[in-house]
Amino acid sequence: MGPQRKSPLLDPALLTFLAAMFFVEASRTMTTVQVPVYLRELGADVRQIGLFFTVSLIFPLLLRIFGGWISDLIGRLRAMLIGSIAGVLTTVAYAASSSWEMALLAPALLAVATALTIPSYYAYIADHTRESVRGRVYGFAETSRTLAWIFSPPLGGFLAQRLGYRWMFAGAAVAGVIASLIFILLRARSRTAEPTTGEAQPSLSSLRSSLGQMVTLAVGGGVITWILIADGVRDSALKISFDLMPVYLTDIAA
Repeated sequence: MGPQRKSPLLDPALLTFLAAMFFVEASRTMTTVQVPVYLRELGADVRQIGLFFTVSLIFPLLLRIFGGWISDLIGRLRAMLIGSIAGVLTTVAYAASSSWEMALLAPALLAVATALTIPSYYAYIADHTRESVRGRVYGFAETSRTLAWIFSPPLGGFLAQRLGYRWMFAGAAVAGVIASLIFILLRARSRTAEPTTGEAQPSLSSLRSSLGQMVTLAVGGGVITWILIADGVRDSALKISFDLMPVYLTDIAA
């Protein structure tokens, strides 16, 4: 007998999923850096921009746990599809805003998108990879997301500068639509149930149970507690400067 062939690290379905995730991330990152400057165009001053992003932090805080819960119940691909559609609506909300106050609808929709896509992204990879290669697959997946961060912000800036912010948001919407179509294709090809609870219906009892488990892990003082604390400190430190950095650089250039 000849040597046994090794299964590929990434099968076609997983490669297609990562391509969809690239477009999800591209849709978000194409506009992220430009949003503070866009708010300036809508008439917001520096203090109002800071208030905008402070308020926008509340939405992910409220929705992130619910996103993971929904993903566990309805399945990863369905949650990713709903999240990518919410991402497209985010760009529409930004483009349709005539004031920075109206634009606050956009981060609320973005919180829905990230709450559904980010937990589902990690869970889908865990569900569809062997433990022996999972670390390498995550490394490859994070490289794909990083590529979106490398190429999408310059593209968004180019569209905003050359054609206007509405075209930038249109480009981000196109990336989100492509991601949605790929998720629809993946769901159509996957006739068997996903390796999760998959088709369960959301209920208050399951929500209470999930929240109870999360609270227990968070206050238990173990590894999960310290991960949450470290992640919170890191995100807070990043937010102090990241959201206002584009405004600062714009003022220098001016």
